[in-house]
This record gives sequence, C-alpha cells and structure tokens, in this order.
Amino acid sequence: MSCVIVGGCAAGVNAVEGIRKIDQKNEIILISKEKYPPYACCLITNHLMGTHSEVSLYLKEEDFYKNNNVELVLGKEVKKVLPEEKKVVLSDKKKIPYETLLIAIGASPKKIGVKGEEKEGIFSFRTIDDVKEILKRVKKCNNALAFGGGLIGLKAAYGLRKKGLEVEIIIRSSYILSQVMNKEGTMVLLR
Repeated sequence: MSCVIVGGCAAGVNAVEGIRKIDQKNEIILISKEKYPPYACCLITNHLMGTHSEVSLYLKEEDFYKNNNVELVLGKEVKKVLPEEKKVVLSDKKKIPYETLLIAIGASPKKIGVKGEEKEGIFSFRTIDDVKEILKRVKKCNNALAFGGGLIGLKAAYGLRKKGLEVEIIIRSSYILSQVMNKEGTMVLLR
C-alpha cells in the first residue's frame, strides 16, 4: 500500500508528518516537478536578497525522508491521474500506483495578460529556478519593474532594490496589499 503525494511544498511535507502520526509502515511517494527537495516558497525572496542560501529554504533535512520511508521523486511532473487504475502518469510516461492520492501542488503565478510577457527578461517569481534566472539577469541591468502589490511582489521588489536596482512596482488594485488589508491599513504602513 502506498500514498502518493503530488507537490513538493509545505502542504506535502505536512501531509507526510500527519500520515506518519497514524501510519508508520506504508510507503509514501512524494512527487515534485521541481528538482529540489520540498522548500519554503515564501522564503525565495530572502534567497533573492542573499540572506538565505538555497539549502536553508529546504523544509526538512535529507534524513527526514529516509527516516520516514518517503521516496522523493523529483524533477517529474504528474501529467495525468488514472483513478480507475489508481495510478498517476509522470512526464517521463512512468506510471506510479497508489492506494491513496493527495494533491498538494500549491499556487501558480498568474500571467498578467499583456503583449510581450513571454519575452526574455520577464520572469515569474515562485521557484528557486525563478530566483536563479532573475539573479543572472540582475548582473546585466540597472532597473526592474515588479508587477504585483501583494506580499510576494513587494518582497521581490525589495530584494531587487537590495541588489542595487532601481525598482518600480505596478499593481492592478488601487493600493498595495489589497488582498490582505483595507485601504486605511495600507495607508498606515506607507507613513
């Protein structure tokens, strides 16, 4: 019997811990399309700023997975779920059977819907690889434009500023942090 967890984020790791509280013997397979062990996505801004190394973002030490009988399948994406066969199909066409399936893939960055957003020098900001690509680009430029006035967008803009770039922020709403605060609260922060 195996439990397959799709997604290498905090929810997947928390699921491993929860499962192990009630079931110590059955195999757990954690599948992530990223090549890195599960890490804290919310801290990639710190990696961008240079205050945290890549390894410090990892949610658990390597022995956590071994000690909890968790097989990590990294760098493979689940392309299809076959519920009638109780299998998932990976990007390399390999099928992995499961008794229990948990999908914990987290969020994805939104496209902004403007012409040219696919061009070189325009990045999403969600993964370690995104940070690596941005850091390569930072060495070649003096200014940046950040789209998004939420916590991640603002921290990314701050990280770019700490790297010496002049940064402008564009937001769709009428004020920053509109998803988590009212306008009056935001105005207090801006003072």
